[in-house]
Amino acid sequence: MSSVIITTKDTALNSLFGTYTFVSESKADLGFYNVMAFLVVHLMPDPLRFLGCTKKNCSEVDNQVCQKQNECANVETQVVEWSDVSAFYSFGYQINTGFPWRTHIIQNTSTFLGPYNVVMAQKDASEKNKDNPQSLIFLSRVVHTAATEYVNHPPVGCSIVSAEHFDLYAGVAAVQNSIHQQVQTTSKDLTATKKTTTNADPYAKYLGNCDNGSLQPVLPKFSIGQKKGEPIEFSLSYPLLSIPESNKDPLYKVWPSLKKRLKDSAINGPYCFDNELKAYTMDVSFRSGNNDTQTSWKFTKGCLAGLPCWSSSDGATNSTIPGSNSSSSSIPDDFNKALLTYGCYFLLLAFLLSMLCNCLLSQKLKRTRRHQDEEQPLSSDRNDLEEPLLQNTLQEEAEVQLIGDDNEEGNEVDPTN
Repeated sequence: MSSVIITTKDTALNSLFGTYTFVSESKADLGFYNVMAFLVVHLMPDPLRFLGCTKKNCSEVDNQVCQKQNECANVETQVVEWSDVSAFYSFGYQINTGFPWRTHIIQNTSTFLGPYNVVMAQKDASEKNKDNPQSLIFLSRVVHTAATEYVNHPPVGCSIVSAEHFDLYAGVAAVQNSIHQQVQTTSKDLTATKKTTTNADPYAKYLGNCDNGSLQPVLPKFSIGQKKGEPIEFSLSYPLLSIPESNKDPLYKVWPSLKKRLKDSAINGPYCFDNELKAYTMDVSFRSGNNDTQTSWKFTKGCLAGLPCWSSSDGATNSTIPGSNSSSSSIPDDFNKALLTYGCYFLLLAFLLSMLCNCLLSQKLKRTRRHQDEEQPLSSDRNDLEEPLLQNTLQEEAEVQLIGDDNEEGNEVDPTN
């Protein structure tokens, strides 16, 4: 963060405004499993901030806001006239998984969601860091204003959640859920003076069971602060939520596999939603200046190429959101699928041809053996018949020869006669 010294709320806000980009990329050591997730936050001044005021015993940390009429409004039950910050969020993820058929799953908000109105509440002196009482810390407190109604409908192309659940996920209902949760918790849950980026899981009671009903989605929490003589610190916490619509949704089986294989991706779940354990989160937990090597999230103050970036001239743009021009949430890898499919067809055809050749050869061998077996008895019988005939013929020839010899002897003339 900048080297500006925070002395008032105005100097804190001037340091806070701008664009923040968070990116996480995780890949399994074995197998084709990887996920890229992003969160882009744009914070700008609320045009109605001039309506704000201060009032004794009206603590913004305790979710009370001074109205222009000098009344102290309860942010959980009343619509507030003003806020310090108008926040806009764009987020999503791209998942590559599967073998041998690979599948790309791309889901995102398609553009920036908002405005979400936030009051930056200064921590009371009694709650300041005891080690450095001169530190100034400002915590985000979501409020419901007239502009909140603009976030009640999903933008065109939003694929990260169905239109049916958008209000609960990031609409007015999400604003009210966030306000209710910050009322129920203390200001110690998110401070810039923490030595760790770990924050309480807002969905903890829904993890692994449905005893408490379905989880209630919340919005990002953030803070900005400074200890005397140290750089400004910025903290942000947000459970990036994914809710598969049904057991036919590819994500229904993908998230458990990713959680098992990607140990460094901060994937948590399953959480209960619609009385079913199917929701998962990728937890964004960040504090500037904290050299946490265990987190997979990388932070940039500003924009990154290939990710959404706020345009000051025309507001949000979705021209660089990955997959924003496609409404499909699951896109197969056509090349790999075609290659493997044709390969399988070729192997199947070769197998069938081999079987056919083996069958034909087997039949030919059987016919040859049958023919040989048929010829062998016939040859034997013929030999059996020919042998007696030959013997008879030889015997007859011998007898004829003998008779001839006898006749010759009888016809000889005695020379003495």
